[in-house]
Amino acid sequence: MRMQGENVPEFEPLWNRLRDVCPAWPGFNPDRVDPMLIPELILAMNHEFGRLERYLAICERRKLRREK
Repeated sequence: MRMQGENVPEFEPLWNRLRDVCPAWPGFNPDRVDPMLIPELILAMNHEFGRLERYLAICERRKLRREK
């Protein structure tokens, strides 16, 4: 994925077209595509995945209680 510093060839035409049509989009700012941000992105993703897993576990426990 481009946000993780990897180019995905099949998305390049779309990415380039978006740059042409929406050059002011914040996602194209050089400070938003800096590879140095990858560790921060991974930490944020892991944190969010953990939060979602905890929420899912709560939902599953509630569902089991209702089924009893």
